[in-house]
Amino acid sequence: MTSQSNFVTCKTAGSACPLLGRLERLEQMVGNRLSSEDRRTLERLLPGLGGAFGSDAFFVWQIDDPAILAFTGGNMLKMGKLLGKAANSGVSFGGLTVTKAGKKQNAQRWRLRREDDPI
Repeated sequence: MTSQSNFVTCKTAGSACPLLGRLERLEQMVGNRLSSEDRRTLERLLPGLGGAFGSDAFFVWQIDDPAILAFTGGNMLKMGKLLGKAANSGVSFGGLTVTKAGKKQNAQRWRLRREDDPI
């Protein structure tokens, strides 16, 4: 591995640079950090989503309850980003954890998991 100013290049044949992988994971963690406002919103939002979807996987566009949509001002992109931050953090809110349930046509599906549910 060589370093030139702010650029790092790997010279390991046939394998990815371990430092680059670690750096990408760190950037993802920092970018997905939950603010105190995010935490307060999720504490109030997730029980409503749990009531609407239970443990079934759902897309953000399937949320049609005005009370739930009000948490992000009806902004589906903001809702998806908030759920993504929650899923990446792994933090439980009111006994519920957001998990990623795969993608379909490039749209993320979400699922809520109760702390007491077996995996």
